[in-house]
This record gives sequence, structure tokens and C-alpha cells, in this order.
Amino acid sequence: MKKISAPFGAAALAACALLAGVHQAACAASNAEPAIDAHYGAVIEAYTQDMAAAKTKYDGKRLAFVGAVIRMGGDPGGTYFGALTASGEQFDTHFDVADQEALKPKFPGGEIKPFVTSAAFRFSCVNEGYIDAPVLPGLKLSHCRLVD
Repeated sequence: MKKISAPFGAAALAACALLAGVHQAACAASNAEPAIDAHYGAVIEAYTQDMAAAKTKYDGKRLAFVGAVIRMGGDPGGTYFGALTASGEQFDTHFDVADQEALKPKFPGGEIKPFVTSAAFRFSCVNEGYIDAPVLPGLKLSHCRLVD
């Protein structure tokens, strides 16, 4: 087994702690503010028209949508869901396992099954930023949850 130097180990530990702190601060900040009612396409358009203004307005903020969700994949603990809004927009989301219990009443039989569409409801997600993909640009949405 290789040993690492003490300074390298300390630097690695500090970097991990910093990254964890940044993630926690982003989540705490987004939970403190009310969600911004959003249309997915309008947010994408805002990023393409004025990236700096859109980053200020939307990055790290909780965005609220109305629509249905579908668990993508057969893993019962999976967090990856597809969303289909009332206005027809489709995008990827992630619901943490702890936030999925509240979703169960929205699914047929009260059970989240793979590739079964929920009823429409209001949900919000933290926008981690714009992904400028050449074919299909999008938002990185995580920590989604049911909005009461």
C-alpha cells in the first residue's frame, strides 16, 4: 500500500471539506428563498440571450415547475426522473431519496414504479446551472421536491 505525504493528505482533506461546504451553502441558500415560478424553455432562452444576467437570476436558485414526473430506470432507490411540464417541456430532474416519499401519492397506487407517469403537481429544483450542449442545451436540476 502506498503512503501519501502529510501535506498532500492535508490539502486533499481541506479540498473535500471546502467542496462539501460549498454544496451545503448552495442548498441552504436555495432553501431560504422562495422558488421562482419558471417555464423551462424561457429559462433556457434567458441563458442564450444574456448568460451573465441569467446566471445572476437563476444559478443556485430553486425553480418551480408544474407537471408530471417519471422514474427513469428500475433502481428502487434511483434519483433520476424525467419531467414533463403542463406546457409540454421535457427535461431531466433528480429527486433525493428522502424527498421521494412525498411523491408517492402522485403515482398510481401510491407507488413509484419505473417508467410510470405521475399525476401533475408543483415541484421545485435547485438549478445548478446551464449546460451549453451543442445538440440540446439544458439546466442541471437537482434536489427536486414536491411543493406544498
